[in-house]
Amino acid sequence: MSMKRILFVILILSIPFISIAQSAKDADIAFKYDQFATALILYKKAYSGTKNKVEKKRIMYQIAECYRITKDPRKAEQQYLRLIRADYSDPIVYLYLAEAQRDQEKYQMAIKQYKKYIKMVPEDPRGTLGLESCQNAIDWKKNPSRYEVENIRKINSREDDFSPAYADKKYKALVFTSSRKDGGNKADPNTGIGYTALFVTQKDAKGNWSKPIMLDEKEMVNTQDENNGSAVFNRKYNTIYFTRCMVTKKKILGCGIWTSSKKGSKEWNEPILLPIADDSIRVGHPAISTNEKTMYFASDLPKGYGGRDIWVVKRRRKNKAFEKPRNLGDAVNSTGDERYPTLLETRDGHTYLYFSSTGRGGMGGWDMYRSELVEGKWTKAENLGYPLNSSSDDFGIVFSKSRKLQKTLATRQVINCEEMGFFSTNRKGGRGRFDVWEFWLPEIVFTLAGTIRDEQTLQYLPGSRVELSGNDGSHLVTTADQRGYYFFNKEQIAKNTIYTLKVSHKGYFGNSGTETTVGRKESEDLVLNIKLEPIPKDPIPLPEIRYKVAKWDLQPQYQDSLNGLIEIMKLNPTIVIELASHTDYRDDAVKNDTLSYRRAKSVVDFLVTKGIERGRMEPKGYGENQPRKLKDGYKFKAGQYKGVYFAPGTVLTEEYIKKSLRTNKQREAAHQLNRRTEFSILRDDYVPKNANDSVSDQIAINPDDNKFPIEYINDTIFADCIINGNTYRFAFDGPELDLKLSLDIVMGLIRQHKLNKNSFDSGADAFTEDGTIKDGEKLVIQRMRIGNKTVYDQMAICVHGQSAGIILGDEVLTEFASYAIDEDNKVIIFE
Repeated sequence: MSMKRILFVILILSIPFISIAQSAKDADIAFKYDQFATALILYKKAYSGTKNKVEKKRIMYQIAECYRITKDPRKAEQQYLRLIRADYSDPIVYLYLAEAQRDQEKYQMAIKQYKKYIKMVPEDPRGTLGLESCQNAIDWKKNPSRYEVENIRKINSREDDFSPAYADKKYKALVFTSSRKDGGNKADPNTGIGYTALFVTQKDAKGNWSKPIMLDEKEMVNTQDENNGSAVFNRKYNTIYFTRCMVTKKKILGCGIWTSSKKGSKEWNEPILLPIADDSIRVGHPAISTNEKTMYFASDLPKGYGGRDIWVVKRRRKNKAFEKPRNLGDAVNSTGDERYPTLLETRDGHTYLYFSSTGRGGMGGWDMYRSELVEGKWTKAENLGYPLNSSSDDFGIVFSKSRKLQKTLATRQVINCEEMGFFSTNRKGGRGRFDVWEFWLPEIVFTLAGTIRDEQTLQYLPGSRVELSGNDGSHLVTTADQRGYYFFNKEQIAKNTIYTLKVSHKGYFGNSGTETTVGRKESEDLVLNIKLEPIPKDPIPLPEIRYKVAKWDLQPQYQDSLNGLIEIMKLNPTIVIELASHTDYRDDAVKNDTLSYRRAKSVVDFLVTKGIERGRMEPKGYGENQPRKLKDGYKFKAGQYKGVYFAPGTVLTEEYIKKSLRTNKQREAAHQLNRRTEFSILRDDYVPKNANDSVSDQIAINPDDNKFPIEYINDTIFADCIINGNTYRFAFDGPELDLKLSLDIVMGLIRQHKLNKNSFDSGADAFTEDGTIKDGEKLVIQRMRIGNKTVYDQMAICVHGQSAGIILGDEVLTEFASYAIDEDNKVIIFE
């Protein structure tokens, strides 16, 4: 073979090795410039061709890094496990393996790897923070916050959707960042997916989100070959601030914050770059103050605490340039990354900064935090907890400032909320890689209701006066309805308040009860039933009060015997009583009359010191003139007269004691029963001296309760009602004869145990084998409330396929009361 042919063969054989080496080199270049999708393809090609063990391990590690950085924890975990089996020398693989397992909620496995890494590299705080994040995740999932979250599938795609922002004053337009292909955008070499653009969706009157479309059609804000996103609007929603990152091969370019306005038109003007930092610096994720003079943003500016920090810039006027950036400090920033700030300025004057961080432990990945601006300084950031945070990446939270925050649940139940908004996450349950999720914080609301009954007969007492006092200073009065039922609504029962309920009814002793909302973390319909004792016609003996012989001073040891009477007098401020004292017959009658009067008066004097008005008590001394009548009999159960018994109807006269009682023990027992102090009700029309100072009788319970608001949607009237304690939206259809409930409503009430088989006319036969209620089944609603009117045992029908949750007409509404519709003021008025 000639020398030329030999060289030709060598050249041909060496081409694959040159190609493989070039692939690895090109992969390294792509990785250097953050083009991870391209790098991953090249690394895989280089790995399959190389036989060098050292190079093979290096490429394996680079492949794992591509998966980690591009947020594919499942494949990253597999790759790091391969590296550990291949005895990869750098212990960092144990840290990254732990992170990949944690991001998949494999907490126990991740904890083992974190502990290994901590043992190998104890000085690296990431190991300890990671271990803490796993423990937090386990604990916080067991004890979640009151927030609830839900994926908004209608607006999400199979691609990335994130960084939502409200785009109108009614909070019914939402702008978010997306890499979906709807805009014809090209693929980003860094990620392998489409360049991001800003999309907008609108919420209609029924609460449905429209199909997202590009924010602008003229490519002012959205451009083809750049990543645009993470936007925020000014308070008039005619100026947008957003992030734009330029991409080019073999060069790392920075990101900048751009702004555009629209004045008098629907089109956005040509955006301009805000000169905050050099082109090579990454600046983005703007959050603007209400006056547009202060902006918070994320950046890798020099002299920060970690990778990217939250910074702030200010300007004297909104048409002037921003001044030099200032780092927010370690109360907000950490050795990790902080991004996606959101500024929330509340109506009550508080200023909060929400942001995401990887450097504070949390639950793993990006966690959301909150800091408050207090006296010019930011407080230490607090984790938002689960379920707002998860083991995945959670960021880009935004809050609705609408004055009426309502969420319609899957059961069609409408609930009021304390907070509502959206955020971004790549947790399980999403449609794409990153999705926009909704969150809401259900309003903790309480109602207080109950019945007033006769203690002896258990009959309802309609017309009873019910007085509610809270330790917050609130004071309300209402009257029990025809069934003895009273009700205080959610506007009247506050959180963290202790309430005292005082009930009075003519001919009955007043009674009271207490209820509290302190420490309750969920909404609840509180129930406090009260029973009243009828005022007896006969005198009521007080507990034993003994006096020294021929003395009338009330001794201290017997003062506690009057506590029950004091309580009765305070609960019944309009009753006037007679305080009667009696003696036995063993002394002169005149002396006994005088002594008994003085003893009765000593009790009155004592009660006056306890705040009982003297005019409500009349002392009376009967001496020996009224021997005791034992209507129900009497038996001594303890003491020196234990076992002595007197039959029902016995009257302890002098003749009876002398002639019928054989033993001295019986006679002395009878004398003691005759020596007594008792009270009886003379009348209940007393007017307290401070009555004119009291405002209780002047307080009206919701004077506008006979009116309730309505809303017109496509010429149909909608309003709220309460069914068995749940708030729902009903549609009013005048000709409709029945109360119709959708299957969703009925099944929701069943799952909450507010309906059961006994609620249906057909009983258990109303249910199918899978537990669903059959179409057309009739049921009884225990209690239904519209406005300030309540009906009981309301008949309803379960209707399958009904679009509105609840439909009722004139026939049902008139069962509550006669009514009129005020179309101008959009209210229904009960007459």
